[in-house]
Amino acid sequence: TFDYVNLNLDALRDASGAFRYLEVPRNADGVGAFGARSSYCITRTVHECDFLINVPVMKIHSDCGLTACLKNYVGTAPREVYAPSWRYSNRILHDEYSVEDRIDGWVVDLGSFHPADYSVVDGLRGLQYANHNNGKPDQMVRSNLVLAGEDAVALDALVARLMAFNPWDLEFLHMADRRGIGSMDLARADVIGDEPDRAVRPWIKASRWHGRCNREWIVGGDPAAPDAAGKRITI
Repeated sequence: TFDYVNLNLDALRDASGAFRYLEVPRNADGVGAFGARSSYCITRTVHECDFLINVPVMKIHSDCGLTACLKNYVGTAPREVYAPSWRYSNRILHDEYSVEDRIDGWVVDLGSFHPADYSVVDGLRGLQYANHNNGKPDQMVRSNLVLAGEDAVALDALVARLMAFNPWDLEFLHMADRRGIGSMDLARADVIGDEPDRAVRPWIKASRWHGRCNREWIVGGDPAAPDAAGKRITI
């Protein structure tokens, strides 16, 4: 038998019944929240479960580039907490937790409370152009793929590669890597099964999405000096 839980109505609560908010856990390097707020009300099931299997769908997303393992954590933020009175959606997360109108930070924050112990990505078919139906006859992409593994960040990087993204352009992958959820460097991943490059195809990206620009710089006063003489900074 199975117990089914509606995560939208499964908010973590304190002894009085009020919604309970948790601070994003910091990793050993002191990296904490990336969102505009550092505390979240997550679902009781995700907070208390012993083993978490994440089963997302592979598709394009208008805000963070693509949906797969990490973006699927939006469903762990109960809508009884984050839905405004006028719309049953997670609009409050967008309005109060986004940084510079980007959702990458709070997507990774939600994934930090209980990183998936195992993930199975449904790549059988998914949407291009946008994460919702836009009525275009070619929006549905059939890939007939299933990906599975223990490192959700590596899986998302592989999904990005299969969709013809440059994984290094995806902001949320950099954040998840810094948080220690997993590694976005596919050179460090063991990919077992069919050769991934054979399955790469150019998915049509969301028109409003833009990739990460260079953030790491070497600054120095002498253009002729070797790079080692400069100071490395991140902006």
